[in-house]
Amino acid sequence: MADSQLYELLVLFDVDGTLVRGNHGHAQAYADALRAVHGIDVCVDWRAVQGMTDQQILHQTLGVYDQERFTPEVVSSQMASYFSEMADSFSRTLDTSEIAVCPGIDVLLPELAERKALLGLATGNIVRIARAKLSHVGISDYFRIGGFGSDDKERATLVQIAIERAGQNFGFEPALSNGVYENIFLFGDAPHDLHAGRSARVRTIGVATGVYTIDQLRGNGEYHLFETLADTERVLQVLGL
Repeated sequence: MADSQLYELLVLFDVDGTLVRGNHGHAQAYADALRAVHGIDVCVDWRAVQGMTDQQILHQTLGVYDQERFTPEVVSSQMASYFSEMADSFSRTLDTSEIAVCPGIDVLLPELAERKALLGLATGNIVRIARAKLSHVGISDYFRIGGFGSDDKERATLVQIAIERAGQNFGFEPALSNGVYENIFLFGDAPHDLHAGRSARVRTIGVATGVYTIDQLRGNGEYHLFETLADTERVLQVLGL
């Protein structure tokens, strides 16, 4: 166990559009990786793949490019190479990126830490890119565990991985009540996030700081919806703190 702190509440966050937003080299990282590994030139429409995991994006992009050549088995066999090339590409562009924390995050995170919540990530980003984005804006250290796009293709599985790591590393015990983990919350800005949280049986909270509006998020199994997380006291009330 990583420390002796006993946590009764686990709060998970998506990264892009939930914690941070702005211009960065993530889309370019896909192109650079596929050029390095396969010698092909492709572009990824960043807005069109919001909420998908990095593995899903790679499978989809290569399948559209050449379905016969890039079968699911072929793409999966090269994942480690894609991840390495993507992370290296992203690190080269980080100094010229324009990444900022989403409204309210800079206040909310220290409040949650002060109130002894265990903070984690449930993101489709591979771990090196997720950590690079958060380190760039000075918030990576708040997040003790996570489920990342480098762990699995399916976002709901990433939520489950984060929960398992919370238990393994910090002794966190999920409290299941009426089919839902009442002491686990997931913040996300895309329907994919909310669907994943529902599948993982956690309380999902939608926030419209990404590309989706409140109306577009509504009806995706969310526990609560926010325009932004700037109203810290209201957010804490929803979390029962």
